Amino acid sequence: MTVRRASKADLMLAFIPIIFSLHQALEGLVWLTHAEGAGRCAGYSYATIAFCLWPLYVPIAAWRSETDSRLRMFMLCFLLLGAILVAAAAWVLFAGLTIDFSTNHIRYLPTKRYPLVFDYVYAACVTGPLLLHRNIYLRIFGCLIVVFFAASILVFNPARYSVWCFFAAVCSIVLYLFVASRRGLGRRRSAPMPNEVPAIDPQKI
Repeated sequence: MTVRRASKADLMLAFIPIIFSLHQALEGLVWLTHAEGAGRCAGYSYATIAFCLWPLYVPIAAWRSETDSRLRMFMLCFLLLGAILVAAAAWVLFAGLTIDFSTNHIRYLPTKRYPLVFDYVYAACVTGPLLLHRNIYLRIFGCLIVVFFAASILVFNPARYSVWCFFAAVCSIVLYLFVASRRGLGRRRSAPMPNEVPAIDPQKI
């Protein structure tokens, strides 16, 4: 429904809840198979989407939706940072991934260790463009992701990636309000002003 109502500029943002749905379905398969067989492939796919898709997808989606040239320039900076992050994440994932269930949560543990600052740079890449956007609903979405990032670090740290992605998926319902607000704005812009004088066709005079 959200995708059907979205404009071309907002289409990538409207697809985010769908991608999150597929993302959570992959983790459901990981749970059901205990990360064995097809479940292991699902686990790698889940991690690839989390670490290699979102840092590029979100800045591009926000950049396409925003019209302010100055804000778009800042969003491109986040995109560049995200590209560097994705290259590093792909290198780490290529070295191997352990999927652990020992804490009754799913932990995605790369074989190659990486500094904790990675998590904070990642959070900046996926929330910064949303917080820069002029639409209030995208800013709310970005704020919610920041809040749940902090909660995942402080409360669910061993399984922070899994928990954070789950909360972000739930919060993506806000994007329905974003698309609805954009459609309403478009209608107001296209509607004639109350005091507007109708155009007169010279041929009818």
